[in-house]
Amino acid sequence: GAFERVYLLYPDPWPKARHNKRRFVSIDNLALIHRVLVPGGLFLFASDIADYVAWTRDHVAAHGGFTEERDASQPFENWIETRYEAKARREGRSSRYLRFRRG
Repeated sequence: GAFERVYLLYPDPWPKARHNKRRFVSIDNLALIHRVLVPGGLFLFASDIADYVAWTRDHVAAHGGFTEERDASQPFENWIETRYEAKARREGRSSRYLRFRRG
């Protein structure tokens, strides 16, 4: 564990069901994130795609090494809007900001 935080901001959602296996959030990548975070470190995920938010919550729960924290409708501390977030707002989508603390 060397990092206090790992951010994954607006990753490619691979929206077609047959492409979901290409999503960055997977059991293997969560194991790597868990390994590099210090105990109590944060994995921070932001997306405007509801399906990917649900996918992430399901995979993090299946991993078992993280606890979700706080209200997902509020941006992270010291947040600066990304261009993908601005695009989502223009297109009428709201973002979710997931915070997972390493156990």
